[in-house]
Amino acid sequence: MGMVRPSSGTPNGLTELEGQLEEAAASAEPRPFSRESHFSVSPQSAPGYRLHAIESIIVIGSNGQIVAVEPPAYLRGRQRRKGALPVPAVTLSKGCIPLRFLWGPVRSVLGLTGARPGTVEHGRARQDHEKYSALHRQVLEGVGDIALQAFLRFIERETPSALEDLPEIFERPRCRLAFRFQYDEHYLHERHAAQLAWKRFLAET
Repeated sequence: MGMVRPSSGTPNGLTELEGQLEEAAASAEPRPFSRESHFSVSPQSAPGYRLHAIESIIVIGSNGQIVAVEPPAYLRGRQRRKGALPVPAVTLSKGCIPLRFLWGPVRSVLGLTGARPGTVEHGRARQDHEKYSALHRQVLEGVGDIALQAFLRFIERETPSALEDLPEIFERPRCRLAFRFQYDEHYLHERHAAQLAWKRFLAET
């Protein structure tokens, strides 16, 4: 006698169908960039991403503190400059400061310029930092990812005095920074939850 396969109405058939649907849904979602494929991503094929040279990576712990500052992983070959990364960025209008998600110059990320307090340049840096913080609170509102929550703690707690021991960024207001969570080898903007949050923000914008 031949074996009779369970129909789609049986528990086994239903389980198999559900598994196929879950696999199809998962394959339709954007995947995090791997460290190998990250540098091969074309900014033209990734809406809202641009190619920029990142000079330093800030590594943060779960409570938002700076654990280390490290150089970016360099691309081998001659096609791109060292540290060139596709990073989330969008300009809403010509008169607006470009919106940078999970990266940016020291001036915006930390509000530092090297100028004395009370000067115009110092004041503008603080304004840029306030806009930077507000953007991330808006984009990451309700996102439960542990690394992104750590980043929100970082932008709320860091002060200039806490960075004086890090001259590689404290004394370079134009230095472009990106971030990495202490327990993850990928950059914060490569995380799946970050990509989904940025995509949602672009759609709403």
